[in-house]
Amino acid sequence: MHMIRTYLRWLALPVSALWYGVLWMRNRLYDKGWLKATQPDDVLTLVVGNLNLGGTGKTPATEWLIQQLHHQYRLGVLSRGYGRKTAGFRWIDNQSTADQVGDEPLQMFQKCHTMARFAVDGNRLRGIRAMKKAQPDLELILLDDAFQHRALRADYYLLLTPYELPFWEDFLLPVGGLRDIHASARRADMIWLTKAPQLGAALPQPFDKPIFISTIGYLPPKPVFGEATNWSEVEGIFGLCGIAKPSYFEQHLRALGMVVRFTALPDHRDFTLQDLMAATDSFDNFAHRKAALCITEKDWTKLKPLVDAHQPSLNIWVIPIEMQLNQPGECLADIVRKLERKTKK
Repeated sequence: MHMIRTYLRWLALPVSALWYGVLWMRNRLYDKGWLKATQPDDVLTLVVGNLNLGGTGKTPATEWLIQQLHHQYRLGVLSRGYGRKTAGFRWIDNQSTADQVGDEPLQMFQKCHTMARFAVDGNRLRGIRAMKKAQPDLELILLDDAFQHRALRADYYLLLTPYELPFWEDFLLPVGGLRDIHASARRADMIWLTKAPQLGAALPQPFDKPIFISTIGYLPPKPVFGEATNWSEVEGIFGLCGIAKPSYFEQHLRALGMVVRFTALPDHRDFTLQDLMAATDSFDNFAHRKAALCITEKDWTKLKPLVDAHQPSLNIWVIPIEMQLNQPGECLADIVRKLERKTKK
């Protein structure tokens, strides 16, 4: 099997080389000013992004930034709203659904709505203007997954890359898992190595930029549907998720013990009632009050309308997460210091 994968990667090299040329030329045009990049002059902007196709932890990283920066700035958060069934600019509020604004922006809103204003727009410059027009007192807008949005020139760029396979050891699609070239990392003001096995992991220093290590911290399970309210009474776990890299979630559930079945579906899955039933078809072997369906916060944004509509006989628990950094104080100080140099009048 390994030989087959190696052979297929060799076959894909010409495609990666062609893709490299396209990306290099696009970046070159922006770097030289032949394609226009606009920097908003009335609000600070901070981009959170990656060079990978996905799964680097942009959502928990953005949540961490919101929780840390809302004390210093009046914040806005602008996402593309990947997977939504609407278009254009849209505010996120208590009536928003994942179909309207995307699952990840809705997750961030539900956790941090008292700390920032949230909106979605695929056109980031238009979205910034709309947010600022409606909310003139905004001082800083965080842009989730906008590293490749070169039409915007942000004030600060935070680049995320997975600890287990950082971008400098990876290759462009389809040979590897990168959607952008290594040279794009030069735009970054700071790099986070995400999803490290522990915060004390070895810290490589291949660039002359601040580099920090982060990991995902799993918080105690929270009941969101059903009659069970005491985790200590749970005797069987059924895991269900639709995220980019489900192995971390699965490992955590198995560490909790009692996993009966784990079902991983494609990222941003539009869940169906059949998905729920298929993931839990062994529930009948347990008293309902003693089995738990464990899901991620992101997946709950899409599952909740389905559950509310059909009222399945399940006990559903969400496993909250948080981003943890090896040197959070130093990291935050560097970000604030550089933003203060660019404060807009």
